[in-house]
Amino acid sequence: MVQPSHGSRHGGGSGDARTAAAKLPADFPANVPIPPGFLQGSSGAGGQWGILMLATGSARRVLSLTMAFYVAAGYTADSAGQLHRGPLQITVVAQSRDHSNTETNLALGFRRS
Repeated sequence: MVQPSHGSRHGGGSGDARTAAAKLPADFPANVPIPPGFLQGSSGAGGQWGILMLATGSARRVLSLTMAFYVAAGYTADSAGQLHRGPLQITVVAQSRDHSNTETNLALGFRRS
């Protein structure tokens, strides 16, 4: 299962080394939800952003839960790792962290068309 993030939507939090310095870009849309997990870092501006998170579970499970999270939030799944709502497109990539079945790197790409 994906673990809840520590701290606020823009990073910070309990001092956990996984989240200590991570924040979303200043112009990241406030109405776009971020799935549960530990925010590792982010970049982007002007309609294109990337977010890296650490999630608990296998890559397959994290991908499935992340897609379901966005569908429940009103996004339409276009393929196994692509969603959209209005002009915003989201790409979801999940990869096992160091060949682990319990920790997964979750990369999210956001683009306004």
